[in-house]
Amino acid sequence: MGRSRSLKSTLSIMVASLALLLSGCIVTKDSPAPGCVESIGLAMSGGCFGKTIISDLTVEPENECLAITVNNCNGGVLEVDNSCNETLVLGGVEIPSSDFVSLDVIEEAGGTYALIDVSSNFSDYVPKEDRRITITGLLGSQEVKVVFTKPHSCVSDEELSMVEGQLVNTHQEFCTQVRVTSTTIKALFDLDWEDIAHLADNHTQAVQRWLSSRSPHGKRFQGIGFTATSTGIQAALLNLALGGRFPPTAEDELIDCEIDGVISFFAEQNAPFMWWLSPFVTPSDMEQRLAQRRFEPREYRLPAMVAPLTVSDKWPEFDSRIKVWRARGRADLQAASTIRRTAFQFAEGVALTYFEDMADGWLRGDPARLYLARVGEGGPPVAMGALIMGAKLPGVYVMATMPEWERRGLGKAVLTRILGDAAADGHELVVLTAGARAYSLYRKFGFQHIFEYLLYHQQP
Repeated sequence: MGRSRSLKSTLSIMVASLALLLSGCIVTKDSPAPGCVESIGLAMSGGCFGKTIISDLTVEPENECLAITVNNCNGGVLEVDNSCNETLVLGGVEIPSSDFVSLDVIEEAGGTYALIDVSSNFSDYVPKEDRRITITGLLGSQEVKVVFTKPHSCVSDEELSMVEGQLVNTHQEFCTQVRVTSTTIKALFDLDWEDIAHLADNHTQAVQRWLSSRSPHGKRFQGIGFTATSTGIQAALLNLALGGRFPPTAEDELIDCEIDGVISFFAEQNAPFMWWLSPFVTPSDMEQRLAQRRFEPREYRLPAMVAPLTVSDKWPEFDSRIKVWRARGRADLQAASTIRRTAFQFAEGVALTYFEDMADGWLRGDPARLYLARVGEGGPPVAMGALIMGAKLPGVYVMATMPEWERRGLGKAVLTRILGDAAADGHELVVLTAGARAYSLYRKFGFQHIFEYLLYHQQP
């Protein structure tokens, strides 16, 4: 990549470098549920963000069928996966056989503690001082004891000021996000921020152009600054306006004409669409030009993330019963269409045959490979993901799990397979854009938050 040191040589020293460089915890301001992170570099060293965590967890006795773990994404909650044949009652919460729950701590009168079932990884409990907490319960007739520490805080105001400018999407329902520092980018990739950001942006645009080109009703608008791609499907996520890099000599009349041309293009396709703006948009008043045409930014800014491609024993573990395979035929493509349509909550009747309509592109393996996953033998596919090449870089796309199968480790299994295959192909970097729900998963696999796309939609 035009550098004196290769990415491989850089990666060989990054662990030692980051261990010294990136330590301490970071508090986020105005987070809906603060949590704690030990690092703003490698995700393996931390989690998401906020004010406290759960640490030093012990569970007695150990049961192969009962998994009690910690999710420190946003303040520290317990995650309980009861695969035993008996009901677990823990801290006042009843957890039936084959159930998975997230539990937060509550402090009761008299200094005792109980648990409550929460539907997210957010903890509302921040003790006034460090607490060593013991929770007891029964698995059938067997007593279970869970002990852990909840510290009051792990940060200082000085540490907060170091990263506050990097915070992104602080008011989202899910994990508060943080851009990686330029120092970390240099240590991980031996590239400057602008270099790695351009690689990610060029890859993303190339993949989006390919996706629309494979659709039976795909159309494309190519201007001087903008590229617009339409699949003809009635889902804004599948119809995008990208780019916006006009030369410095471009006159206002040309820029405005091209913006109006993009709008007319999608109107002719009768397709809803989204307008993505990267940090490289020129001229600098592009947001104002869109606002004049009734475009408004969505609250969520879409992170572009990059990871060094090294197979790691520090990647998250997952249930060994999960099977992941490459899509082999039409039945797999039909299952993928159902999973994506359901997980992404497309309107009824939309994208019913998305993958089948592009069968050759997905089954040939170049530039795209589609993966599916299930739990155990013989069951239906319930999760999916894809590896797509663009601008000579691999990227992770269409990660999705059927809602009733979420939080079972399927996403971890699919992502492990995708990254492993990309590494086996000899690639050194992998790119993706992260939705709010999957952000913390990607951080655990070493993805670094480089920049965000602003997502615009037009008001009626």
